Amino acid sequence: MKKISVTWLGDEDPSVQVITHKGHSFVKGEAVTVEADERDAASYEANPMFAVGKEKVDPVPSQEPEPANPEAGTEIDTVRKELDALGVKYDGRSGIDTLRGRLAAEKAKAN
Repeated sequence: MKKISVTWLGDEDPSVQVITHKGHSFVKGEAVTVEADERDAASYEANPMFAVGKEKVDPVPSQEPEPANPEAGTEIDTVRKELDALGVKYDGRSGIDTLRGRLAAEKAKAN
């Protein structure tokens, strides 16, 4: 067995910053020294998600989702506003599926 330096490059998912692979924990972009036989070393080298033996590597940048626009509101707010405009009474604790159903029923009655 030989010691090799292995860096997990990660992926675009911002929620995954640590993985366990072959019994070793990897933090995205940080080198870890592992003991590996020839087969394990070759598998790390063949895997595009890992960099082997390199001093400095750049991990895959995370793709953060666009922040929510508070002025745009949420879908549940939009459905509630439509129900309010139609004069429909509903329980304020109702979920989006219930509210969608009420709105669809009201629109069906209007047609």
